[in-house]
Amino acid sequence: KVAKSEEEYKKIEKEIEEDPRTINDLLVDRYGAKPIDIAMIGREEEIETKLDAKRPMMVELYNEDSIMCLLKSIPIKEIADGVDQNTRYRKIEVKKQETLEKYNVKELPALLFFKDGELIKKYEGYVTDEEEKKLIEFIEE
Repeated sequence: KVAKSEEEYKKIEKEIEEDPRTINDLLVDRYGAKPIDIAMIGREEEIETKLDAKRPMMVELYNEDSIMCLLKSIPIKEIADGVDQNTRYRKIEVKKQETLEKYNVKELPALLFFKDGELIKKYEGYVTDEEEKKLIEFIEE
């Protein structure tokens, strides 16, 4: 979940900044989120090869070294209830700037929506509770 107030966010951010551990010391999928099944995690090079003209697909882009991707993750498990069972999902760690440029992504985490093998919509940044409802409505459409 997302910090409920600016004060709570700043407190969490301060605790993280003061923590002497590096990102490699932490066993965290996403801050406060339910873990993602390992079968849904893919490699950056696989995005194009996994696209299927017959099935819609959601691709979550993140960067493991970005604290914002841990603090402000997209709650994919929570929004997945509104997803058609035919929709595929992949979580991809982005390490190459070219990948972000290819899909015109400026902020991580990002959620890309593909239909008929083409990018139809994207969502960048974390999802607030209000935005989560709008995102679920979009997914259900």
